[in-house]
Formats: sequence, C-alpha cells, structure tokens
Amino acid sequence: MNLALQILVSTYALFTLIMLVVRFERGLLLLIPIVPMAAYTYRTPVMGLNLNNLLIYVAFSMGLLRRIGRQGSLPPATLPLLTFFGLTLISWLVGYLNYRNDAYAYETLRWFVNIERWVLYTLLYFAYYFGWSDKIPERTGFHWMFAGVLIAAVYNVYEMIFSSAYLAYSGRAGGLFGQANSNGIFLASYGFLPLALAGTVRGGRRVLYAGAFLLCTWGVIVSGSRAALVCLVAAGLVFAFYRSKRAFLWLVLGLAISVPVGSVLLPKSILTRYESTFQGSDYEGVAGKLEGSAANRVVQNEAGFKLFLDSPILGHGLGGFYYRSPKYLPPGAPDVTRSAHSTFLAFAVEGGILSLGALFWLLGTLALNGKHLYESGAPEEERLYGLFLLVCMVAKIIANFFNTEFITGDVSSFLWITAALVSRVYAKVPMQSFATKPIPSPWRPRARPGVQPPVAHG
Repeated sequence: MNLALQILVSTYALFTLIMLVVRFERGLLLLIPIVPMAAYTYRTPVMGLNLNNLLIYVAFSMGLLRRIGRQGSLPPATLPLLTFFGLTLISWLVGYLNYRNDAYAYETLRWFVNIERWVLYTLLYFAYYFGWSDKIPERTGFHWMFAGVLIAAVYNVYEMIFSSAYLAYSGRAGGLFGQANSNGIFLASYGFLPLALAGTVRGGRRVLYAGAFLLCTWGVIVSGSRAALVCLVAAGLVFAFYRSKRAFLWLVLGLAISVPVGSVLLPKSILTRYESTFQGSDYEGVAGKLEGSAANRVVQNEAGFKLFLDSPILGHGLGGFYYRSPKYLPPGAPDVTRSAHSTFLAFAVEGGILSLGALFWLLGTLALNGKHLYESGAPEEERLYGLFLLVCMVAKIIANFFNTEFITGDVSSFLWITAALVSRVYAKVPMQSFATKPIPSPWRPRARPGVQPPVAHG
C-alpha cells in the first residue's frame, strides 16, 4: 500500500507542479490536499529537498511575483513573520558558529536544511494570500482542505482494518504521517473544519461533515497521543463556548460521562497507554512515577530551563539543545531526551527570549485575526472560518508544549493555508462591520421583549 500510495501521490504532485506553472490559481487548489503528504512524495538527490518542498517554493515564488506591481494591503501577520524569519536566521548563524567543528553539525547546519525546518511551511501563508485569485471564493479552498482532512481520517480506518503497521505500532494509528503523535495532532487541529463547514449547509451535506468530524475524533483517540487528546478537548470547548451555551454545557457533561464509558469502549492498547501515564518508573526521584515518554519531557523541561538561563537573550543557536543539554540531563538519560520535544522550549533555548517573544507575537496575531473575524458583522459562513482558525490555534499552541509540530513538518501545512484564507476574508470585510456592535455572545443574557436591559450605575 505504501509503495502504491507513494507512486500515486508523487504523480499527483508532479501534475500539481505543472499546474502551478501553467495555471497558477488551479495549481494552488490542487496543492491543498497533497501538501501534508510530504512523506509520500519523491525525494530528489539534493539534501533536504523533495517534490513537496519544491511545490512550496514554486507556490511561494509565484505568489510573490503576482504581488509585485499590484495594489493592496499586506497580510496581518507580515511583520511578526518577518521578525520571526530574521531571528531564526540569527539563531542559525549562532548555531553554526558554535558547532561548526562538529562533523554532524557541519553537515546539517552549513546548508539550509536546519533553518528550512522552521520556516518552510510558513511560506504557504504568503503563497496563498498573494496568489489566491479574487475570482475563486475562499470557501473553495476550505472545501479542498476538507478533502485533505477526510483523506487523513479515512486512512486511519484503512490502517486499523488492513495494515500491519497498526499492530506494529502497539495498536496506535500512525495514519498518513506514519507517526501516531503527528497523526493525532493533525486530526485534533483540523478536525473542526468539518464542524465549521456544517454550520453553513443543510441536509445530507451536514451529515457528511458531522460524520467526518466523528472520524477525526476517533482518529485522535486511536492515535494514543495524550497531547492530541488534550488538544481535541480544549479546541472543542472553545468551539462550543463561542457557538452555543447549550452546546458547551452538553460537551462538559459528555466529557464527564466519557471517562467511565471510555474504559469499556476504547481498544485495550489505547486504554493501557492512557492508564500507564502515571505508572512508570523512569527517572525515579527526578520525574516520579511517570511513564517514559512523559518523564522525558519533565527532564527535558528542567534541563532546558537551566540552558535558557545560561544564554537568555540570543540563546545557544539552532541545534543548541542537542549539544548543550547533556550537561544538565540526569545520568543514564536516553538519547531521545536530547531533543526538546517542545516548540516553546526549543525557541527559548536555541533563540532566546527574543525568538520566543516573536513566536508568541505571531501566534497571538493569527489567533486574534480569527477571533476578530468571528466577532465581526461578516456573513455567518465567513465568521465560521474565523472561528476555525481560532480553534486551530488553540489546538496548535497546546500541542507545541509537548511536541515540535507547530511550524515544522507537514502537520502545520493546513494552519498556514487557513491563516492566509482567513486573512483574505478579513481584509475584504467592510470596516463598518467591525465598528458596529459585535455579534451577541451566547453567554450574555438576552433582553426579553418589552423589558429594558439593566443599566450600570457608577
């Protein structure tokens, strides 16, 4: 199946590359569902470059070319992104100067590969903001994104039924990414797109979107990723909070009921993983009785905090955590603990307080962009796109306390496309729509007919 999928995806990617050159707008649409499938695209002989990366570079370049000579505002996240790029380049230079004599660092840090892993997928933001045609509604992009989410969710079902990889991974679904944590975070982050789209349709299509959301939820559960499960719950609470008081309260009740019910319905391998979180014995006296994966993160955070204090302004440069952390790790710590396993920890240690501040600035800009669009007087469909971006950002922020999947890798691809499309919608909403009274919150008491709302005195 993997070989057949690689041939199919690589052929589709090659066709997409041709379309990006011949008919750029159509090529952008074709790129959406395939961009998370980097693992299945052809890898070129050039180090760090595969067909998927080439597609992103071409889309970014063509998008910038279309911006030249045209009137229009810059996307809202331009300044924080450029600041982020600049500080990442500084971190790369610091890392190269610090570790250039090491054979491993010399091979990785001398080329763009190490810096590329932080900035590659952010280029999609500019590619889709500048390159998107005004003749194609943004809803079309979200529907193509839904196709990509649905493919990932359906592949989970296939893997559980037919693939030996599911059993080889201790009963955890690795999905299209071949890695259970990445698979779970992807579905938890973008699984709310079907719910957002369901709010804009009626009848059978709403059932289709609801079914896709349930598939995504099941995919998060069978991935066995505890971080992804926390992301799913938090994103669901935010989505329900903004949509309906009743939905929020029902969700809280459902979560309370799901704990005892889940012990009966969940696969044994998944249930065992969740239960083992506080039944480990690794690093006794350092991380208590936490299971190995969770214990690693406790140890990493402790070492990372000490590393951060050593160089809090500019950090230790890219690769700094790997080369400097053994100084602070407990004796006998496995090699896996030399990876930060947290985007925020990695930025604090390797880029210092400046890079970490730029990252939070970027996160806050995107999240507020979605929130402001949802609270504007825009049409309901466009408001739901803003809510989806906000929910997606909540999931991504939580996930990256435990993983480095926010900016790196194909897991982050849909985030930047979503941010670009929402920014385009946001830019087209008339200013008076933001100046008018915001959409009433479901948590504000509604005035009854003939009854004046209370007036505050002070």
